[in-house]
Amino acid sequence: MQLTGTVHHPNTVVTVPFFLLLILSSIGRTDAVDCGNCFCSADVVTGYQNVICLGVPFTEIQNTFTGNTGFVNINRFDIVPKIGDTQIPAGLLGLHKARIIHLASCGNNLMEIDRNAFQSSATTMEEFVVYDCNVASLVWTFLDSFTRVNLLQLEGAINIQSLGTLPSLLSLKRISITDCKGFSSLNFPGSSLGGLQNLIMTENAELTDGKAESILATLNGASKLEMVSLKNNPSISRIPNTLANLVALHSLDVSLCDINSISSGSLSFSTDVKLLDLTKSSLSDISDDSFEKGV
Repeated sequence: MQLTGTVHHPNTVVTVPFFLLLILSSIGRTDAVDCGNCFCSADVVTGYQNVICLGVPFTEIQNTFTGNTGFVNINRFDIVPKIGDTQIPAGLLGLHKARIIHLASCGNNLMEIDRNAFQSSATTMEEFVVYDCNVASLVWTFLDSFTRVNLLQLEGAINIQSLGTLPSLLSLKRISITDCKGFSSLNFPGSSLGGLQNLIMTENAELTDGKAESILATLNGASKLEMVSLKNNPSISRIPNTLANLVALHSLDVSLCDINSISSGSLSFSTDVKLLDLTKSSLSDISDDSFEKGV
């Protein structure tokens, strides 16, 4: 269940995730900095600014951050677009450098991100998160040349087939796709993710056995992929055979899936899997030689 609330901004009403409302209720503006109509507060760990822009037009954000704000480093930058504002322009943050960027609650906006929108953060951004947005029109090459991104997370996103344009990101260690739509036409960019360590695909009603197999097949070259979670995907009814090709796998979570049987050799992995979670599956039959090797 996704909890949301509303914030009244001049000339607009914005629906935002509940976690942002909690953040807003606990912060005040930092006196020594100028964030325009965005909210700023110093992060207690890094000392950098946490910035939240709720329904502020992208052009206004751009104008604010190309000016003198009184700071350069951003710990976390949260954007909830204004209704009808669909294009994030080049140089959105001016020369400011963000560590984490969250794009959330886009409504019916069909989002587009200019290739140079976040270029100032190419050597600092570690996490990029999209929450409850239509990403059909995203060309993910805006992440090209980013050298420190280690987490890409999509939750409640639709039309995720655009992920096929994801550039090579050797620093990316974790991909998380939760409660998303658009799997049927997704060409997963596994060949661009040689450094991937964790693949999390949970609570996706559209993730079928066949699509899971095809996604995992693209990751044959991911020699560091240690953990795969397919938890709570109702259309997953069997252990994917392509898991056997993952040479570093040591943790597999297929709990809360509709798996009712484990066939011969389906738990034969190329390496010793230390953790296998089948909790609350529909399992009723296990072949004698299912655990031939690797578990």
